[in-house]
Amino acid sequence: MAISNKDCTLLFYSKTLNVSFEKTLMLGRLKLNASKADITACVNKYHTNSLELSNISWPDEYAEPLFKLLGASNVDSLDYSGYENATIIHDMNLPVDKSLHSRYTSLVDGGTIEHVFNFPIAIMNCMNMLQVGGHYIGISPANNQMGHGFYQFCPELFYRVFSKENGFEVKKMLVTTTEEGAWYEVADPFMVKSRVMLVNHQPLSLIVIAQKIETKEIFKTQPQQSDYQTAWGVVSSLKNDTPLESESAIRFYYRKYFPKSLKKIIRPTYDFFTTRKVMFTELGIINPGHFKQIDI
Repeated sequence: MAISNKDCTLLFYSKTLNVSFEKTLMLGRLKLNASKADITACVNKYHTNSLELSNISWPDEYAEPLFKLLGASNVDSLDYSGYENATIIHDMNLPVDKSLHSRYTSLVDGGTIEHVFNFPIAIMNCMNMLQVGGHYIGISPANNQMGHGFYQFCPELFYRVFSKENGFEVKKMLVTTTEEGAWYEVADPFMVKSRVMLVNHQPLSLIVIAQKIETKEIFKTQPQQSDYQTAWGVVSSLKNDTPLESESAIRFYYRKYFPKSLKKIIRPTYDFFTTRKVMFTELGIINPGHFKQIDI
């Protein structure tokens, strides 16, 4: 687990979203693979550093000095083992001690969570350890990284986990190649009322920046995939003869009265004329309403 040149860019960019690194926790003791030249380039581009580069010492291969450059007064690291001298030894398959709750202004996962079998407990730990106002920054494997860890993740998962029901909101969801590719912002499947899917031929990383907005009981209600929630709502609305919230009368009557055989013709025709597809070298053929290339 290490901070690459691209990850370094992400961290400097995150400060433009009001992320505070004052009290930072790294999952795993992250090594620093970003070059001094790239760190300098980030300083010159973003001007979000809290200290001058000349005031930072770089005693070893680890990333604590980078976070101090970004404003950290305290940097901890948590790992299953002490083999890299992490400051906190804990198995993330198990709940963390309550003394760690609400301790950190930022928690940076540079590639740990996919290696933890008990994902719900692990991500709940991350959420509990953040202060209100604090941010989770996760960099995790998405497409074409099978075998890297136990899991590859999708945007739907993190949008449902970091929800208002759990006291969080997603500030940014991005995908990018593991090399020097572009950044793409990813839509919330619930908002676009569609599965946000992607088939491509390059390894991708999924990045989430989420803020804790209040302390709530996490997973009091288990997350559900949004398109199924919509489907269940449609069935219920038809049974109750009541349109869904924000649903037009025309759409409700279409659902209620059009036979399935006719819907099978109308829907593909509608999608053909209304859903634009764009080809990107890195992502393949995409719906531009789901993935939007941005500069960070």
